[in-house]
Amino acid sequence: IFFRGHVLGHAEGAMKAPPHVTFDHIVDPTHLDPETPLGYEVDYRLFRYSKFSLPWLLFMLGCFLTVLGLTFAQGGFDGFNTVNDGIPRDLVPVTETDGDGSVPEVNRACRLAAGCLAIVAVVTIALVFHANPKPRRQRIVYLICAVLIIGAFAMAITALILDVQYIDEAKQCTTEPVTLQRYCVDADGYIVALVILDAAVIAFSLAAIAMLIPWSLDFSFRRKYRHWVDIGRDMAEEEAEQMAPKKPGLEHVHVVLIFMALGLLLIAAIALIVVTGLLHDLRERVTGEYWDSTDPPQDYSGWPVTNTQARLFTSAAACINTVLTLIPWPRREWAYATAFCFAILSGLFFYCFALDVAQLESAKERACPASVSCEFGRYSATAVFDFICGLVPLVYLVWQFVIKHNKSRVVQPKKFKPEDVPMHIPGLYEGVEHDMAKQEPPPIRPTLGVEVVEMEHPDTRELCLTVINVTKGGCYEEAGGRIGDILLYWGNVPIRCKADFAQVMSRAAINSKVNVKVLRTEIVPEFEGDPEGRVVSETVGFQVVLKAAPT
Repeated sequence: IFFRGHVLGHAEGAMKAPPHVTFDHIVDPTHLDPETPLGYEVDYRLFRYSKFSLPWLLFMLGCFLTVLGLTFAQGGFDGFNTVNDGIPRDLVPVTETDGDGSVPEVNRACRLAAGCLAIVAVVTIALVFHANPKPRRQRIVYLICAVLIIGAFAMAITALILDVQYIDEAKQCTTEPVTLQRYCVDADGYIVALVILDAAVIAFSLAAIAMLIPWSLDFSFRRKYRHWVDIGRDMAEEEAEQMAPKKPGLEHVHVVLIFMALGLLLIAAIALIVVTGLLHDLRERVTGEYWDSTDPPQDYSGWPVTNTQARLFTSAAACINTVLTLIPWPRREWAYATAFCFAILSGLFFYCFALDVAQLESAKERACPASVSCEFGRYSATAVFDFICGLVPLVYLVWQFVIKHNKSRVVQPKKFKPEDVPMHIPGLYEGVEHDMAKQEPPPIRPTLGVEVVEMEHPDTRELCLTVINVTKGGCYEEAGGRIGDILLYWGNVPIRCKADFAQVMSRAAINSKVNVKVLRTEIVPEFEGDPEGRVVSETVGFQVVLKAAPT
C-alpha cells in the first residue's frame, strides 16, 4: 500500500485504513485524540510522505546524476586510479570558436531551445497530472504546455533545416602546435544523429499537440477523481458544463495515448541535448607549454584533484541516499535517517560550490595566452549545479519535515486485546449510591434505517461508505435513498468512513431534518433493448427526517 502511495500519490495513497472497522470496544474517553476518528489510533512508527516528495526526489536525483556526470567529464581522469590536477578553463584555438565541429553555434542554440522547451512542457504536464487539481485548472496548464510544445516544434524544424546543410561538413580537427597546421577527420555521424533526433522531436511534438489541445478542451485528458468528498462538486461541474465523456473508458485511453507521445518526446529531447553536448566536445582544446607560455603552463584542462574528489564523493553519496529514500519502507526512523543524511549532503555540496568558485576565480586571474580563447562556460555550469544540489535537499527537508510534518501521521484501526479492556476503573463507583429506581433510562437515539459498509472503489481506490441494505419503510427509504448509494455529506460534514457516520448519528436528534448528499451510479440504456447500457454517476441530494428506532 505504501508503494502505491510512493508511486501514484506518495501521500494520500499511503497506509490507508482497511475497509472493515468495528466499534464494539470499550474505550477510555481520556485517551481519545480529538483529531483521530473513533476506533482509530496514530501509529507513530509509520511515516506518510507528502504528494510533493516523489516528484521532488526524482528531480533531486536528476540533479545529483548531472553533477556526477560533469565530475567524470571534467575531472581529468586517466583511467580509474589516476586523477590529473588541472585548471578549470579551456584553451580553444581562435579558429574553433565559431562553432561545434565546424557547425555554427546557431544550430546548437536552436537544438537546445527545442529540447529545453519540450522537457519543461512534459515535466510540467506530468507534475500537474500527479498533483491533480480541479479540471479547469488542469486544462489551463495543459494548454500553456501545449504552447511550449508548439515552440519546441518550431525550433526543431529550424534546427533540422540548419543541420541538413552541414550533414557532410562536421569535422574534428587537431592543430600542430609548432607549425599551427590543422588536421581534420570527418564526424558526420554526429550530424546524422542530430538530424534524426530533430525529426523525432518534430514528429512527437506534432502528435502530442494534436492530442493534447482538443482533449484538454473537452476535459477528456485529466485525472477525474481526487477524493470521494470532492466527487459531488466535480459531478455537478461536469453535468453543468457537459464535461463528462460519453464513452466509458475514454479518459483512460486518452491519458495513455498522450503520455505515450509525451514520453517519446521527452526521450527524444533529452537525447537531442546529449548529442548536442557531444558535438560541442568536438571543439579542439589545447594544453601544454606550446600554447601556454606562463609558468607553470596549463598541462590539463579540468578541476584540481581536491575539487574532483570532494564532488565525486558528495554526488555519489547523494544519489545513493536518494535511491534509499525512494524505497517503499514507511518507517519513521528510516525517513528521519535519510533526512539527516540529506542535511549533511547539502552542506557538502555548498562546500564543493565554495571550492569550485575559488578555483574559477583563480583561473580567471591567470593571463590568457595568445592565439587561443580562454573559456570557462562548462566549469561555471558545474559550480551552478553544485549550488542547486545544495539547495534542493533543503527545500525537501523544510517542506516534508517542517511544513508537512503534522501530516506525516498514519492513522490505523485501533487493535484491542482482551487484557486491554479494564475490568475495574478505580474511583468509578466510589461514593455513588446505586438506586435503580432513580436511574434515568438511556436517551432514545434516532435511526437512519440503513446498513453500510466501508469499501475501496475499484477506479479511484478511495475509501467510501456504501449503503448495502435499506430498512423497509425507514426514513432513508422514504427520503428517496437506495441500495448502492455512496454517502458523501451529512449536512456539511463529509463522510469518509464508519467513524464519521457514527459520530454524526450520535449527535443527531429525533425528528431532526438533515440534508444528505450521495453519489448514485446507474446503468442507463442508450437505446431500447440495450443489454449493457452506459454507466452514469450523479450526485443526488435529499432531506431525511430522522425517526426513533423501532422498539
